[in-house]
Amino acid sequence: MKAVLIALLLCWIPVAPVWCQGTTQDPYITVDRDSEISGGMEYVITHSFDIVGVNWEKGLVATKQVYEIEEQYGEEGEVSVTPYNCGYAGMEKQPLAGVILGVYDLNAGAFLETFTVYASVGEASACLSHTESVASLEAAKAYWTSQGVGNAAKPTVLAVKEFAAQHPQLQLELKNYDVPVDENDFYRWGISEVWMGGEVVYGIREQHTPSALTGVEYTYYGVVSQGDGFFLLGKSRYFNLWEPGYSHEYPFVTPVFKH
Repeated sequence: MKAVLIALLLCWIPVAPVWCQGTTQDPYITVDRDSEISGGMEYVITHSFDIVGVNWEKGLVATKQVYEIEEQYGEEGEVSVTPYNCGYAGMEKQPLAGVILGVYDLNAGAFLETFTVYASVGEASACLSHTESVASLEAAKAYWTSQGVGNAAKPTVLAVKEFAAQHPQLQLELKNYDVPVDENDFYRWGISEVWMGGEVVYGIREQHTPSALTGVEYTYYGVVSQGDGFFLLGKSRYFNLWEPGYSHEYPFVTPVFKH
């Protein structure tokens, strides 16, 4: 079952071959909220995103994401959509949330497959039945096993500062900033970059309009490593202060870097 609400973003950057492998012509991922790459994630927040297994040999990760749709408002400011409590088993602490499991290919930069176990929805008719949820869960587990991530131990996630302190030779830096899209400075890029050894090795950017009170926030919250390979976990949020409740938020994974 393909999930269209949530998607991970990953790019493999050839800026500094000593740090990473693979090639692409553009050193930045560009997020377009109207395109499939953004996963249709408007009005969605992420409660948690976990890497539950890694197959380093194949470059695959098993993922679990807990997400929730946000309230949406009509033209007159009235609430038009609000999260509905589907009563999913085991979700008592987050009764409005949904769960998506997946396998992400770090080499290809794409999901191999995703499975919506619980869907966060705005009305009762859209809730998944117990039978549907169980079938999706079993399918996800079987797929994890087939891809060699089902029996892998859940990896340890280190704080970025802790990892950087343990590996000072990497000169790991994270930089977030805005730049104009053109000379008019009406539209701007919200940019986040990963630097190592004085070079940009990964970048993600999203367009916004400060005059319309829109903005982009990036947060890196963890590092997963083994041997000489590691990747970072991050989260991006686009917001519009003119429209209360309007945002989209998604996790993303950097390439696997070598050191």
